[in-house]
Amino acid sequence: MTDIHKLWRQPVAAYQTECICQTGVKQETVNEFYNSERIPYCPRFKCFLRCLAEKVQVLVGITGKVNVNRWSEGFVHLPPRLAKKCSRFAEPALCQKHERKDTGPQFQTMTDIHVLWRQPVAAYQTECMFQTGVKQGVVDEFYKHGKMPDCPCFKCFIHCLAWKVDAFTSTTADANVKHWSELFAYLDLPLAEKCSKVDEPDPCEKSYLMVNNTSHIAKIECDGCSMSVQLSYTLYIPIRSVLLLHDNARSRTKASTQQKLIDIHWKTLAHPPYSPDLSPWDSTCLGRSRKLLVESSS
Repeated sequence: MTDIHKLWRQPVAAYQTECICQTGVKQETVNEFYNSERIPYCPRFKCFLRCLAEKVQVLVGITGKVNVNRWSEGFVHLPPRLAKKCSRFAEPALCQKHERKDTGPQFQTMTDIHVLWRQPVAAYQTECMFQTGVKQGVVDEFYKHGKMPDCPCFKCFIHCLAWKVDAFTSTTADANVKHWSELFAYLDLPLAEKCSKVDEPDPCEKSYLMVNNTSHIAKIECDGCSMSVQLSYTLYIPIRSVLLLHDNARSRTKASTQQKLIDIHWKTLAHPPYSPDLSPWDSTCLGRSRKLLVESSS
């Protein structure tokens, strides 16, 4: 596998430093990829792979469509048949929530849910922190530890973000339920409708309660809401050619919103957004190349 990773490195070498800078991935994480058989399960590393693939025109357009011919021609370890086979794992950049009968329900931690929540609002995070005066450490606690801080500034920060992405139809935090469910990957329409019914006059407090209610997706207990929702976090992750299926952590933002996220200069944010939409072809096919090459030669 190490040899395959080194072959993969040659066509993208000219863009490696640029993509490390853009995504914030650590150099040691990249080195681990090239020097061992392990593909790091790191959001920034996945962004790094996507950045490289876009630079060499293997991924095309906002949806991340795979240019199979370009992929095969650019990488010596990848014959056309293998490139075509592996490109079937690619998914559109705008994710869809779906259930997989072969795996059953899979639930994520509160931290995962908060990371999914962050993606559609990333463009407005710095602005809302400035407007509300919430401390960076309080915001980090929300994203990194899965905790909802009981802080007035943080509650208004949540309201500010929701208002910016049109999740509310008025300053009193009346939920735009359909838009709300489309924006956030962990949220479906029935759950949005149930958990939006919060009787609270304070818009900041109401926003906080609505997000808190819907965040408890794995085992929701919120004002009569009780349902299990499978998160869209479907990534094919190879570990020594064994594919483990997870749900797909991508926002369901519309193309305009997604493009806005892609166009952001991450360095202008207090913290770069967690992994934006990723097509899982990169990790999948790098992990499968060795196995499928053996099959094709036998």
